[in-house]
Amino acid sequence: ECGTIVLARGELDGAAREIDRAVAAWRAAKTGVLGRGLVVQGRLQTAQGRYAQAERTLAEAGPAVAAVWGEKSALHADVLVQQGRLRLAQGDADGASALFRRVLKEWPHKADETPMPRVQAQLGLVRASLLAGDPASAQDGAQAALRQIETDPYRPGLPDQEAEARMLLGTAMLRSGHAGQARPHLEAAVAQRLRLDAAHSPVLAEARLALAEDLLALGLTAEAGAPRGSATTAQTSNAARQDGRLRAQPAAPAPQR
Repeated sequence: ECGTIVLARGELDGAAREIDRAVAAWRAAKTGVLGRGLVVQGRLQTAQGRYAQAERTLAEAGPAVAAVWGEKSALHADVLVQQGRLRLAQGDADGASALFRRVLKEWPHKADETPMPRVQAQLGLVRASLLAGDPASAQDGAQAALRQIETDPYRPGLPDQEAEARMLLGTAMLRSGHAGQARPHLEAAVAQRLRLDAAHSPVLAEARLALAEDLLALGLTAEAGAPRGSATTAQTSNAARQDGRLRAQPAAPAPQR
């Protein structure tokens, strides 16, 4: 649980220590909790840019989760969501969309259950639309996701998703040429992230860069400097740590012919 909380704050190095230690212990003990740990570990590896490892981890997580919690559990839906996020990170909008649509089809909304898997899938589809160069569809999807979050009784448990929805809505509006309409959504997203995240959080940096881009589009160069500078510092710091991890890893063996 500690690693999950640290990961949610965007502290990737601290999360890695906690999560990797927990997964190793659960694997050694052959406990059913391993599947849950693998889902979180796969999410972390995607955030770190370790895509090949994330692919393997999430492939192992699927059967492990299904064996303990069942194929129709919310946790199994999260496996598909994380696989979709991995596809997005790899630039595969179509592959990601297929996974997110599967979640929306196979996990219908239930009033007495958290909408987390569906909201995450909706936001994933918004990101896929932006990746595919379709800001109009992205705007529609972000507005729908934000409406669901704002009216859902489980809203207090969805602060990260609400901040992401606002950031994606603002980004879609900006890319559609509506920088003025985008600004309040992006400012709200940054404000929410500042309350939720660590200083060097990648998602906080993402929100800050989106706001800076919007302010530049509005001709507010001076105002854009602060969020842009903070975001660039965070991204540089994260990239340096990631480069160190990659250099420390042994080279992959050459493929067999």
